[in-house]
Amino acid sequence: MGHLNPMLNIARELRARGHKVSLATCKFLAGKVEKSCQDAGIDFIGIAEGVQSSETPGSPANLAKDTSILALYAYYNLSMLASLTAAARHIQPDVLLTDFLTTCGYEAGAEVGITVAVNFADPVLIGMLGPSPSSLLPAVMSVVAPFAMGNNLSDAPFLHKAFRYSREAIYKKLCFVNSFWGLEKVRPMPPNVIFTGPTGQLSSEALDETSMKSLNEWLVWVRREGLKVVYVTFGTMVQLSSAQIQSLYEGLAAVPGIAVAWSLKEEGQKSLPVLLDKKFFVYHWFPQAEVLRLKDVGAVITHCGFGGLMEIIAGGKPLIGMPFVGDQFANAKAAKAAGLGECLLGSKITKAAVEALVSKVVQSDGYAVSAARMQAAIMTSGSSTLIATQIECLAKHGVGHMTRNTPTYFARMAWCCS
Repeated sequence: MGHLNPMLNIARELRARGHKVSLATCKFLAGKVEKSCQDAGIDFIGIAEGVQSSETPGSPANLAKDTSILALYAYYNLSMLASLTAAARHIQPDVLLTDFLTTCGYEAGAEVGITVAVNFADPVLIGMLGPSPSSLLPAVMSVVAPFAMGNNLSDAPFLHKAFRYSREAIYKKLCFVNSFWGLEKVRPMPPNVIFTGPTGQLSSEALDETSMKSLNEWLVWVRREGLKVVYVTFGTMVQLSSAQIQSLYEGLAAVPGIAVAWSLKEEGQKSLPVLLDKKFFVYHWFPQAEVLRLKDVGAVITHCGFGGLMEIIAGGKPLIGMPFVGDQFANAKAAKAAGLGECLLGSKITKAAVEALVSKVVQSDGYAVSAARMQAAIMTSGSSTLIATQIECLAKHGVGHMTRNTPTYFARMAWCCS
């Protein structure tokens, strides 16, 4: 869902402007997104009908996920290609917007002859490739990246395809990068590569309550006790071990002056004490965007998935980053460099480390000052409003006026020698 939510936000904005919009993804995700699509007037297209979720034990997707996340992406892309191409041929949209790791989107657009735009849900590939990537870079990075990002060498073929298509997009397609200047270092970028910030609605207005009644009732007690709230979230992909859950609980329980709102799946909750201290409010789901705008929240513990990181920054909250895999390490490093908080590798979670870092972030005003500064910066980004406007222009005018020919290796050599 980490890369699907941005697409849904963009689809909502386009539909609100009166455009006919379809969202195509694996049919097994219908239960999670079809109702949202219907409510917004978006056509949901379930493709790859025979494919099961990676949560289904023994399924091909489950086995692929056990190998690596990128192996799972490769499996889904291969499974979706034929039905996505058929859907695109039937609908004949003016623009096909694809996620940067949904390589079948590039391929379906090319096969049917439809203009393709690309949404980069995080800036990692753009950062690796740069504004004018060499034709040799995809091959080099597909070998280097597995080691740098903690992936398997068997992921190299899919990475090569993703890097190759992303390189082509930097030269020839309209690209949206869901990050913002302030977190990103200022550097030259071609005009077709647009930094948009997160795709969700942006608001710096603090909240006193959420749409979750039981959480609001607990907050009454928290305020009466004069406690700061630490919100704990590790997204949908990170699976904490029982030992990690226990270390987090014990470390947080030892920090004075805080209460803890913890988003933890039912299976993970089995590793907690049967009788929880009242300062812990644990549930399998929270309205996260609302929680992050609560005045009571003084810090967030996160795995630093990029979408979640953007929500935390938009909420103006300091953080303790606990990365586990892939781009999470780079995201946590960037957050620390911006003064937003501290980092602890997911593999190094202990009671003592959790207690020390949470105490440091909650008790120091410097992190909150940096969080407020970054929140102000992210509020200047265009979000899905900017993306929708650019897609409208793309459908009407094309993108040729802001793109370049893709240079070959020999052309580069000739230029260097001239």
